[in-house]
Amino acid sequence: MRLRKSLLNTFAGIFAQLVVLVFSFLSRKVFMNTLGIEALGIHGFLSNIISWLSLADLGIGNAVCYALYEPLEKKNKKVLCSFNNFLKKIYGYICIVYIIIIITLIPFVLYSNKNVIETSVIISVFIAWAFNQLVVLYIYYNTIILIADQKAYKIKWLTILISLLMSTSQILILLKFQNYFLYTAAMLIFTFIQFFLQKIIVDKEYPYLRHDKSILDEENRNKIFEKTRALLLHGIADFILNSTDNIIVLNLLGAKISGIFTSYQLIFHTLEKFLTQIVSGTVSSVGNYLVTETKEKSYGMFLNISLLSNIIFAICAVCGGLLANQFIVIWYGKALFLDKLSVLLLSINVFIMGLRCGPQIFRNAAALYEKDKYIRFAFAFSNLILSLVFSGLLGISGILLATTLNLIGEELLILPLMIIRNQLFKRSIHEYYFNLLRSVLAYMVSMFTGYHILNFITIRNRIGNFIISGSILVIWTFLIFILFHTKTKELNYLFSLVARGQIKLKGIFKK
Repeated sequence: MRLRKSLLNTFAGIFAQLVVLVFSFLSRKVFMNTLGIEALGIHGFLSNIISWLSLADLGIGNAVCYALYEPLEKKNKKVLCSFNNFLKKIYGYICIVYIIIIITLIPFVLYSNKNVIETSVIISVFIAWAFNQLVVLYIYYNTIILIADQKAYKIKWLTILISLLMSTSQILILLKFQNYFLYTAAMLIFTFIQFFLQKIIVDKEYPYLRHDKSILDEENRNKIFEKTRALLLHGIADFILNSTDNIIVLNLLGAKISGIFTSYQLIFHTLEKFLTQIVSGTVSSVGNYLVTETKEKSYGMFLNISLLSNIIFAICAVCGGLLANQFIVIWYGKALFLDKLSVLLLSINVFIMGLRCGPQIFRNAAALYEKDKYIRFAFAFSNLILSLVFSGLLGISGILLATTLNLIGEELLILPLMIIRNQLFKRSIHEYYFNLLRSVLAYMVSMFTGYHILNFITIRNRIGNFIISGSILVIWTFLIFILFHTKTKELNYLFSLVARGQIKLKGIFKK
């Protein structure tokens, strides 16, 4: 049952992300063609600023999600209702936090705009986008129980439909009116529609949540707030680590360079989000697994998920690093290139995100946020300082290099050590690091040999050349990883799943 639900969540997430991916790229192309590359740079800047607003959730949602695993397993409706009522009350206070953050950030938005977009328009767009994020948080609040219950796939069809309709409307608005505010207003309208429809689905799935007024006991409230404090620091650290690059580029290097950088960011961030969907569908199942199975079995599952994420992230990181420039030419019809070092660092950062997936999934599933909260915060500020220093020396490459160094330090050295040896499994780290070294060497060989293989492909048609090159890189990278991990028990396990037919669609959708 866990496998079936994990795969349903995974496949639904992948399909939804594919739809969002296609329309995001199409919308971004129309945006640049109608409003210009500098406006695209401001758009990317606002996107990162809005990330601040997601901190208003304060990590409460994730903390509650973990707390719901046990009452869902035991079908304790009274406890589930008490958690739901607690969330309803807390999210009311979050609205106040949101308004304060919005007002505080307006002067910074105006300063960074540098007259690229009219002042009245940029303020209107920022406020509309900010309230859109607030609605998104309420959507998440209403679906926490579905996520914890491994039923997130039941609302993915709605995400796909809303994304399709919203992107189509935004494209038509850009082509007809070339108006940034109307473009943003369309996003807000469709987010409201998604919120109301999603609430209907959740109410139908869990009708008892609407009537029971049970109050959450003090012990559970204290546990949630303890994890929330840690998650708040994690959230701030994630923002500083992952969302400040575009802000620094815009303010130090200008809107045009920011627009080009944003285009490459979209490619690699989309790859990362798409791949994360493949493995994130397992999080709720992992949480359930940790509650019901032994540590030995959980550790074996940890190694299996780590290898799977290493392989799929490496394949896309190699393809992204070696084909990004080709894609930019096809997408925009002209060369808007970053330097080779910057593209390589973007590829490396995506690969590192894959290497950290195993430890991160198990940390999130077990809600182990307290121990490394200050370490993560320290790495985040280290990244910010190094980005400012290196940007003066290497430009965009320096900013990306700072991110790479901090990701290596935190995600590859500290996080696995804490999860495997200190917190969850209490065992030696050597086996994990040996497997990680295999994956790093496989990635390096794939990048080096893949670069030389592409030199022999001379198809004149750009799209044909891109498709053939990508197909070869996917197969080649996969074979290299198989070679480096041959005869490991993790690879044998993944192959055994296929051999036993456990991941065939017919078996997945059987009740």
